[in-house]
Amino acid sequence: MLSTLEIKILAGLGLAVALLFGIWSYNSHQQSIGAAQAKADAAAQALAGERAARAESDRRAVAIQQEANHADQAASAARADADSARSAADRLRLRLAAAERSRSASDPSATSASAPAGAAVDLYADVLGRTLEAARLIGAFADDSRIAGLACQQSYSSLTP
Repeated sequence: MLSTLEIKILAGLGLAVALLFGIWSYNSHQQSIGAAQAKADAAAQALAGERAARAESDRRAVAIQQEANHADQAASAARADADSARSAADRLRLRLAAAERSRSASDPSATSASAPAGAAVDLYADVLGRTLEAARLIGAFADDSRIAGLACQQSYSSLTP
């Protein structure tokens, strides 16, 4: 049989083993809580980073859309100016033709005597009309190119920090 001293030693060893197991269990629990907290912190940081990236993306999209709208407005204004200039040129051509008809109708002798002059006026009107049309096309191209370049520059500026 076991003596009382042996029983006390075994009871002390059992108590020491139970105490060690309790300490190990407590440490394991604390480590799992720490790991869970670290995972939660990492997830929160990832979510915050994703929200910031989404906000920046939305800001950039809005800035680009605003620049596109501004470019459309500028192009519309340039087209309106070109249409106005074309209307003014058409009115000028009509007034010139009316003046020529009026001059030839009021002085029949001037028509027969100045046929070369009338042909020169017609040639001048034709050259002027073609020149104005070419200038209109070049001006429209230049306006569109400038507006597109400015819109591109503004879009790039809005995207860079």
